[in-house]
Amino acid sequence: MTARAYDHPALEGRAVVRLVPEGLGPAEDLAMELLRRRHFAAGADLLEALVAAGGQGERDSFGRLVRRDSGALASRWLAAGVYPRETADRLRGP
Repeated sequence: MTARAYDHPALEGRAVVRLVPEGLGPAEDLAMELLRRRHFAAGADLLEALVAAGGQGERDSFGRLVRRDSGALASRWLAAGVYPRETADRLRGP
């Protein structure tokens, strides 16, 4: 876990400190919070799984991920890519 500070617009720009998983970037953290707040927990879970799968593994001398199992990342990437369209279709209804 790591502490991350954000300037909160509703609190007149005062800083808010949040504890987040260490491998999670600020953009992903805020996106997951927004999805959960809007009751799209499945989308937040997909994003969290995608970030976790992308952060696993060793890196080569150029900083690229060296993967033994790229299937986990590929399946999470595909699920995260399909989710917005499927959700929009379901919200529109029949």
